Order: sequence, then C-alpha cells, then structure tokens
Amino acid sequence: MSNETPKGRRADGTKIDEAKDDAAKVDAAKIDATKIDENQIIAERRSKLAALRAAGPAFPNDFVPAHRAEPLLQAHGNKS
Repeated sequence: MSNETPKGRRADGTKIDEAKDDAAKVDAAKIDATKIDENQIIAERRSKLAALRAAGPAFPNDFVPAHRAEPLLQAHGNKS
C-alpha cells in the first residue's frame, strides 16, 4: 500500500472541495460575527451621540478667526 494521498483528497482523507466548504463556513461565521459586533458598536455610538446632543451642542465650535487671508494675499500674493 502506498502513502500517497488519493487525487482530490487531503492528507486527512477529506475531499478538497469539502475542506474549501468548511473554510468558507468558518469565514462566513467570522464575517457574521464581525457584522454583529460592528452593528452593536454603531448603535452604542449613536446612543452616546444622542446623549451628547441632548446635553447641548455635541461638537461646539467656539473658534473665532483673528486674522484673514486677504491682507496676506494683497501684501505677498504676487511673490509666489
């Protein structure tokens, strides 16, 4: 008896196609778990954002520019 693996079979005796199917099932399960995790994270973030907005402006912007670009362009615009 030879130690060769029959054509179309892996060393453990499973068909190559079966091994691919099993790998695909594992990958699909990982993807489904990732989607569930991502959806849960997104839901949590939206909930936190709603709480922030209820407390006032979620992302306040109190920046007030002290300088404008126009005077710089007038003084130096033709030098570039």
